[in-house]
Amino acid sequence: MNNHQKIWIWALVLALVVLGVMLRVRVSADLPLDADESIAGLMARNIAYEGEVPLFLYGESYVGSAMQFVVAGMFRLFGFHPQFIRWPEYLWSGLFLLLGFLIARRTDSTESGL
Repeated sequence: MNNHQKIWIWALVLALVVLGVMLRVRVSADLPLDADESIAGLMARNIAYEGEVPLFLYGESYVGSAMQFVVAGMFRLFGFHPQFIRWPEYLWSGLFLLLGFLIARRTDSTESGL
């Protein structure tokens, strides 16, 4: 495979990823928050505006609160919006996919990463 073909494959993969993210954000914007997301949002609000520093997710003694701190930062920067509760999940999922690709490419080949 020559470099020109590789560039087109990367462009296609990137376009599909961007399209998938846009579709996911659009679809999830119309869905109401479920109970788990609501608890996480309440926790992020308390971190952002009440100054709480919890170690675990409310009602759970084994789930950390790192993502709620990210959401709390978004609340402080941009104001409260329920969709901000979902955005860090998209970010972490995208980073997980990228990391999986990089590991597969490093251990085997670019084709196995794709």
